[in-house]
Amino acid sequence: MDTSDINRWSGKSAEAVLAESFREIRNPIILIAGYLNVLKSTDVSEEQARHFLDLALNYALSANDIVDSVYKYMNKEGGS
Repeated sequence: MDTSDINRWSGKSAEAVLAESFREIRNPIILIAGYLNVLKSTDVSEEQARHFLDLALNYALSANDIVDSVYKYMNKEGGS
């Protein structure tokens, strides 16, 4: 994560940063839940299962990046 990830929150209130980040996190979480539901409720090949798991992992990492950028921004702003 580079400084642009943190700087994108620049000038926004903590409430605005949290509201925007929660909206951004919602999509990956919904997609992760969908992929896991498919794996749980249907018979898929091992290849398909790996594909769904790869997708879910990528979305989890994306959500984690959003959380990290908010955390770093809040710590930077609180420490300034």
